[in-house]
Amino acid sequence: MYNFILNCWTLTKITAKDVETFVSKGYIAAKEAQEITAKPQQAQ
Repeated sequence: MYNFILNCWTLTKITAKDVETFVSKGYIAAKEAQEITAKPQQAQ
């Protein structure tokens, strides 16, 4: 699930709020969410 969320983040399909929602639902750990949001997103 981490890789899928990371790819969605990179392609700007999801926001930081969406990533935090995945943490609260237990799909990824908080540390993984921090790693994802630290990565740059592609320009639209």
